[in-house]
Amino acid sequence: MTFKFLKQFKGKRIYLLWGILSLFILSLVLISYNSQDDITTKAISEEDSAKEEILLEENMFREIFESPVSEETKELYRVTKIIDGDTIEIDTGERVRLICIDTPEKGEYYYSEASNYLTGLILNKEVEFTKDISETDRYGRLLRYVYIGRDFVNELIVYNGYGKDYPYKPDISKCPIIKQAEKYARDNNLGIWGEKIDEQEEQEEAIEEQEESEETVEGQEEEEEQEESSPSDSEIICSYDAYNCGDFSSCSEVMRVFSACNSDVHRLDRDKDDIPCENLCG
Repeated sequence: MTFKFLKQFKGKRIYLLWGILSLFILSLVLISYNSQDDITTKAISEEDSAKEEILLEENMFREIFESPVSEETKELYRVTKIIDGDTIEIDTGERVRLICIDTPEKGEYYYSEASNYLTGLILNKEVEFTKDISETDRYGRLLRYVYIGRDFVNELIVYNGYGKDYPYKPDISKCPIIKQAEKYARDNNLGIWGEKIDEQEEQEEAIEEQEESEETVEGQEEEEEQEESSPSDSEIICSYDAYNCGDFSSCSEVMRVFSACNSDVHRLDRDKDDIPCENLCG
């Protein structure tokens, strides 16, 4: 009886030892799994943090270089008409003057090319506007930077040689971009900068400049005499169309009249680019 009891107890002890050993092994497995899970979770967390930092940097870059004007000033319109290379008309009936650029006027070299380029780029398409400082110019045209998708239209026009840099205060926040675009077009002889002057033409220009410098003193004396005989600011007529560009012999005379009147009643700036009588002041 006693021997049988001892035999049964011995068998139970073996089972007990196996049970304890199994629990120990299971605990090690669970600890290893949890540690691996912690490492994986930490790695994922670090990866997510890195992605968030990259995203923040990208957003910061985009805010600085793509949309420096506040989101509140963005406007979306459809272009219905191209007036020339730097002026358009939109579906509200308003005209929009592109800021920081100037393209050839009608009758000038590369006028048609500039207008055709802008036509192919944005006519009958939706564009986005951003404002700088001023709402409109003296002619009531909206002053805007223009985007189509992610492309900066003002920059593209100058970058491809269809216009030039034209900063006009106070709306000049993006003019440095346009200036770099003009440098690229000049350096690569694009568009209006494409015709190179040969040595003979340079010599002819040098001779003309010398002749002009010799006539400078005489011209200044004549201009001073004309200014003395021209009406004073108080005598300038602004109530009706009394002058035309043929009435002036110098840009200074034109600007006296143009600046004295609040509006261009004499229609001295027919193409509305803020440069009156371009044959004298252009």
